[in-house]
Amino acid sequence: MTKLLKTKAFTYGNHIFFGQNQFDTNTLFSVQNTDSDPNDITIEFYNTSAAKVHEINTTVQPGAAYFVDAGTVSQLGSSFNGSAVVTAAQNGSPGSIVSSAMELSTTGTAASAFEGVASGGTTFYMPSALCKAFGADTAYAVQNTSTTTNTSVTVLYSNGYSETQSIGPGAKKSFVACNAKKGTSGMPANFSGAATITSTQTPVIAIGKAFGSGLSTAFVGASTGYEKLALPYVRWANNSNYASGAKQRTFITIQNIGGSDIPSGDVTVTYVDKDGNTAGTHTLGQIPAGEKVNSNASSAGINEPNEFGYYGTQFGGGAIVSGPSGSQLVVVARVSTQVSAGTFASEDYNGIPAP
Repeated sequence: MTKLLKTKAFTYGNHIFFGQNQFDTNTLFSVQNTDSDPNDITIEFYNTSAAKVHEINTTVQPGAAYFVDAGTVSQLGSSFNGSAVVTAAQNGSPGSIVSSAMELSTTGTAASAFEGVASGGTTFYMPSALCKAFGADTAYAVQNTSTTTNTSVTVLYSNGYSETQSIGPGAKKSFVACNAKKGTSGMPANFSGAATITSTQTPVIAIGKAFGSGLSTAFVGASTGYEKLALPYVRWANNSNYASGAKQRTFITIQNIGGSDIPSGDVTVTYVDKDGNTAGTHTLGQIPAGEKVNSNASSAGINEPNEFGYYGTQFGGGAIVSGPSGSQLVVVARVSTQVSAGTFASEDYNGIPAP
């Protein structure tokens, strides 16, 4: 499963999910001091049973970064599955840091990356959820941001199936979409939707991972949505170039995390070429509260043999997701390369709030 880093970036600390020699991966992460003064950094490692197994204390200079390779931290033992809480202080006051993490396969060439999360919420949203859909599944790593209080966490999928687990202080638990149930019924195959994570006692944070068919991706969940989000890397290869692995395709998922349905026609995805021209617009149908819809360049009328984001020897292309005033949208883009028939190498990134 994907591991998490807890990070209260920009103010105090960061949260990270990670592991060492777990699920055939090792985690590396880096913490940068964004203050103008030195910061005293504390990194606490918690296993899935909420036990703190190790602590690192170091001073990081302004603008500098501190790097940790979990595979070389002997105090974590030969195998570790858990999370980290990173905090920063300067002269007794909260410091300011950011962080990012990368998981590397120990048995192949797979890698996935994600950012440390600045703060959590008692409700957290995941725009992508899969169970045996497109040859892939999703798993969420959910971390309790409190280091003193237990909480009960429920992941409710948009088809009504759910899973509940108790998470101890500072710890994380994994939620696999295919493990969810509705009564005595198990999650059906071919499910593609979204999920809402709720915590009874403390704020939590979450990252998602898609795996299967060669996928090894990671994306950060969200507790807040936005009316407008930007996607700076969007590509759409034609059939032959995609099938050969020469070029990529970007698949976009948009979740409505507001409290009411968004009517049909009120959310658009505008595809903009390298020169700032609109290449196509996808007007979305109704998006019920908590659910998600998908978009790609072909949905905006960019069809065979045309491509998007490729211009001879030049590259460039992005998308803007726009909703009505007051809407709360969360967006994830999945950039995929077909390695062989039915097998893909992909990476996810989150939509960026735009003015």
